[in-house]
Parts: sequence; C-alpha cells; structure tokens
Amino acid sequence: RSCLAHLGHDEISDELAAACGDVTGGNPFLVTALAELLGTTDVRSLVPRTVVDTVVQRLTALGTAEQALARAVAVLESAPLRIAAGLAGLTPEQAGVAADRLRDAGLLATERRLEFRHALLRSAVAAATGAATRDDLHRRAARALADDADGLHPAAGHLLETEGVGDPWAAELLRTAARAALADGAPQAAVDLLRPAVAEPPPAADLPRLLVQLGTA
Repeated sequence: RSCLAHLGHDEISDELAAACGDVTGGNPFLVTALAELLGTTDVRSLVPRTVVDTVVQRLTALGTAEQALARAVAVLESAPLRIAAGLAGLTPEQAGVAADRLRDAGLLATERRLEFRHALLRSAVAAATGAATRDDLHRRAARALADDADGLHPAAGHLLETEGVGDPWAAELLRTAARAALADGAPQAAVDLLRPAVAEPPPAADLPRLLVQLGTA
C-alpha cells in the first residue's frame, strides 16, 4: 500500500491493495508497472507490457530448454518436476537444470515444486506465448494430469482454457468431470463443463446423450 501511495494511488481499497500484493509479491518493479494500469479492481487480469517485455528479455537470454519449461510452468501454474518436464519435452534431468537457471534469473520460486515467484510473472510468460501454443500446452497438460489419482478436475480445467478441435477424448473427459460434479451437487459446474464438451464437438453418435446430460444439469 505504501508503494502504491508513493506512486500517486492514495485512494485504494484494502481489496485492491491485497490483490496487488498477491500478484506482485510486493516486488517494487512489478508494483510500479502494475500501478500504471490501475483503473480497475480486477488486478489479477492485468499484465503490464513492461513486465512482459522484461520477462521476454530474461527468457531470450536463456536457452530453448528454459523457455520451454517456463511456458510449461506458466500453463500448469504449479507442478512437480516430472509433469512440467514432460510438458516441456525435456527429460527430468534437463528440466532440473533449466529450472535452476530460471530461478537464477529471478523467475521461478525456490521451492521444490515448480512455480513462478509472482503470479504476474506467470501471466507475463502466458501473455508472451502464442494462443495456438497455449492451447496445445493446455491439451497436453490435461492428458498428463488425467492419469493422476486426483487429476480429473485439474485436467478438465485445462480443457476449459482451449478452443474445440473435435477431440473425442477431451469431450469424454469433460463429460466425466461433469458427471462427478453432478454427483457432488454442483449442477452449475457441470453445465460449465458440458458446454465446451458439446462445442468440442464430440463424435456425432455421442452428441444426443451429451445434450441430454447438459439439459439435465
């Protein structure tokens, strides 16, 4: 709050100050860049161009392995090394070295589980990644996570970030996740899952039962 006030934002709510703290971790450079865009309380959706440019410069100075791992972690948000490595097309050993270099560059946190130091850094990498590449990473992440014991809903969450490409597997996973949501008494969540399943679209023979399930939800 004191940093934002120094930058000319005296009248800010507690909610807005907390949101700024969440996405920047209190980093002065990130707070300064974010302050230039403050005109909305939806701070978590803002990605200042200066931050994107700075992050891209740091990644460009590194190798292709570091860039691939950064994009993978940006999509996953937080992940164990093996999942992020697979998504980046790296061996665990290669990913471990790349992760250390990303930490040295001030991008990744020091924890064993891979995640960015601040949410704004993750958003900057995502913003610098092409839409088609992001879609592909989300779909591959969904397949990787679906094999985990508790991976159904995280996998479905990744599919919600993609455009439909007529993938029967994706449509069926969304349908399965919707069925679980209905069983848990969450019909609105089921609707949110079934609409993209219909839009995927599924094979023509599966569409009627999917529409019935959507109508029921």
